Amino acid sequence: MDKVENKIKEILADPINECTWLDYKVKWYKNKAELLKDIVAMLNSDEAYGKDKFLIIGVNDQKQLVGLQQNDIPDDNEIQSLLKKINPIPTVSSGTVIYNGKTFGFLLISKDNYERIYEINDNVYDASYVNRNSDKMDERKFESCVRNIINKGKYIYEISLNRPKDGYHCTFIQNKRLILTTEVY
Repeated sequence: MDKVENKIKEILADPINECTWLDYKVKWYKNKAELLKDIVAMLNSDEAYGKDKFLIIGVNDQKQLVGLQQNDIPDDNEIQSLLKKINPIPTVSSGTVIYNGKTFGFLLISKDNYERIYEINDNVYDASYVNRNSDKMDERKFESCVRNIINKGKYIYEISLNRPKDGYHCTFIQNKRLILTTEVY
């Protein structure tokens, strides 16, 4: 683990921009489905294939090192249990690093996760993943975003789009498995 801690301290010493193998979060995930979504996105990234991938918790969007309180970090058993909702189950380790007197959480998604495609099991999204932090979108902007997802061509989705009174609801399905349902306000 010393090698992992040294790599994370190296990143924290001079934070680089987020990329396919690195993501920062200011706080630990409140929404477990969002955590799974981020892990699966990194696992399925072509650019990060064969590389260790890191989620570092305690760094804000401006790459400022804010740190975490010790009780803000879940137990590794909870994280490992959550990973069973991904198929195939990936190898991910978690821990904390103290840097400049602040505590940071991390997830290391091992470079040895070679099986593809990683998917979130159907039962994870009994309730929709709600993206309440996104900018409000008008209908034209939302439709443009959906078209961009489709046109990227990396994944084949079946898309269902509804417009309830309080926003948009979009469901993405790949190979008859629910990948994500999202609402945009």
